[in-house]
Amino acid sequence: MTPRPADSPLTWEHREVAQARIRQAARQVIIRRGLATTVEDVAREAGVSVRTVFRYYPTRDTLIAGAVREIRRLLVRPVEGLPDPAVDLDAWLLALATEVHRRLTYDLGRAFWDLRVTEPDSAETFAESRAWHRAQMQALGDVAGVAWQAAGGPGEPPDSLVCIFMLMFSAFTTQALASDFGYGPDDTASLVASTLKVLLVHAVDERTRSQPAPSSPR
Repeated sequence: MTPRPADSPLTWEHREVAQARIRQAARQVIIRRGLATTVEDVAREAGVSVRTVFRYYPTRDTLIAGAVREIRRLLVRPVEGLPDPAVDLDAWLLALATEVHRRLTYDLGRAFWDLRVTEPDSAETFAESRAWHRAQMQALGDVAGVAWQAAGGPGEPPDSLVCIFMLMFSAFTTQALASDFGYGPDDTASLVASTLKVLLVHAVDERTRSQPAPSSPR
């Protein structure tokens, strides 16, 4: 972080506010348009001139990279108030799926396709996004483990179930159901939660039946 100049607090505060305003405008445009977003688009959204944008962000790449970091920050903020999965697994799955797919709809939007499928102009943005995505996949594997234990599954969840969790909580699912069937995030969450519950029960039952029966004492 750049140190705050001791002799100009008002100037520093103005700069912080202006940068945040432009960055938020960039985030909103990227959500709607993806990485095709131009500096002109951002200036129009922020209600400032292109020259003002460049005063605070010297290049388009630095502007886009800052906005993408803000998108990622919003996506990974803690999810609070979830039910206890050990007490009510159905409610936990639905609440978690609802929050995830709302964020993927409203905080990521169109940017998902560009960040996952096409290489952004900024190498920095591309590398950071790839690393972030890998970390998110690991987190979803942990979610599958929590659900597996709450459903009574012995040991570790099957790899196939972990993959299904990753898919069901991914923006691929959010975007596909929205574009192909007109699903909103809450509709998607309901379908995801009910599907995962059925698959969990089946996988736990299959694993339990495959376990060797305990030997009888002699």
